[in-house]
Amino acid sequence: MKILDKIVAQRHENYMLKCHYLIIGSGETGLILAEELLKIGKSVILVEQNQFGGKYFNNYDYPKYLLKKESDDFAISLKLFKDYPDTFSVIRKYRQKISSKIESEFNKHRNKKLVLLEKQKAFKFLEGTAEFFSKSIVEVNSSTERHLISFQECLLATGKNKVKTQEILGLDYDDILTDKNVFLFKEIPTKLAINGLDAQSLEVASIYAGLGVKVTIFEEKSVKKVLPKIDKSALNHLISTLSARQIELLFETGIKQVKKSGKQYVITDSLRSEHKFSDIYITLEDEFDGETLKLKKVGIKYTKKGITVNNSSKTSLNNVYAFGQASSIVTHLNKFATVYEYLKSKNKSKEGGQLELPIFGSYFSSKEISPLGIEVNKINTYSPVSNIGLSEADAINNFGTSTRSKIFSSNLYEGFFKLIYKQNNNQILGIILAGEFTTKLEDFALLVLKKKLTKPFVENYLQTVWGI
Repeated sequence: MKILDKIVAQRHENYMLKCHYLIIGSGETGLILAEELLKIGKSVILVEQNQFGGKYFNNYDYPKYLLKKESDDFAISLKLFKDYPDTFSVIRKYRQKISSKIESEFNKHRNKKLVLLEKQKAFKFLEGTAEFFSKSIVEVNSSTERHLISFQECLLATGKNKVKTQEILGLDYDDILTDKNVFLFKEIPTKLAINGLDAQSLEVASIYAGLGVKVTIFEEKSVKKVLPKIDKSALNHLISTLSARQIELLFETGIKQVKKSGKQYVITDSLRSEHKFSDIYITLEDEFDGETLKLKKVGIKYTKKGITVNNSSKTSLNNVYAFGQASSIVTHLNKFATVYEYLKSKNKSKEGGQLELPIFGSYFSSKEISPLGIEVNKINTYSPVSNIGLSEADAINNFGTSTRSKIFSSNLYEGFFKLIYKQNNNQILGIILAGEFTTKLEDFALLVLKKKLTKPFVENYLQTVWGI
């Protein structure tokens, strides 16, 4: 601790808190870090500006997980009873109860998580706004308390905290569905408009369509230019399965103007056509803003993409790290890999230095964390697709005519398994998964690329283990 920090600590001894690890942000990343560091006997103080659990528990990730389960069950009910219209009223009444059920479930799960953490003497939770006082002291202020916290290491897991809205004439963001409320299912839309086709909006469309809502997606780009990171065969699978669920896709057509007429929205698109909807969903673009944390005060660099870190997640300060969406090198698809590597370095006492992380809410298993250096692009609709490594088009651009592909399918499973490889040495460049193959073989596909296994090995595995 620097001399100035020691003087500050002496003057404020009465309300100075000390810990091994100060974690700012109590979303999924912050909770995993807290749980694992407590397991190895370290003291942890967890700080959250809003409600415990952050965006993960309170309005997005966990509510999405719960609503998706309800959507899948509801879609099955609709399909089973489609020939019996007299039963639809019963199904609709059940749908009306989903909102209260979801709120009860995530409140219960969130509170249980906090209670379990607070049973540990080495843990303390503070609700308040954190800002750096010095390079080894953070100040936390709530409406009733002020604390100075002296830490050995500070782990920033705040996520992105600034919203960039889309400029649409007449749109009032206080009155529509956004990332903050779309999975809370407070009201049941009869007809939902979505502006922009991306991974996030497709998940929303899929979930709401499963609940019997008519969904239309407006997309300004052509079908060839949307989702450039997804293999063409996976994109075709997505479009066909979404259309089968009565989701209308309008390409080269964006929302230009919105007017409220009673309880309806009248949308004017880029072709000057008018459409009426009960609800509108808009994806919010998140940006990072370090002003609230006072990062510049201690020399920590950041951009709108996140806090600048090296490959070990370390900032310009040796005792401050950034994870999850707060980090400039992390996407939502590889955030667990950086957490895993950091925790592994802190817990070398376990055999082989390996950790079994409780990755709740992640579609990656605890054994195979999404590895750094392998690009993964997944769209988690009811019939998901996952593009792991290179798409066929990118592989051809990089390796030319030596690129080959092979598709595996089975009558037992919906979807396909597509292998992208080099003909001369059977090196695997990418694996594309669609439908049930995504949920069943995603971990295997990651392992194949991580271990640099070859085409004959994969073919033998699919044949002997899966009968494909």
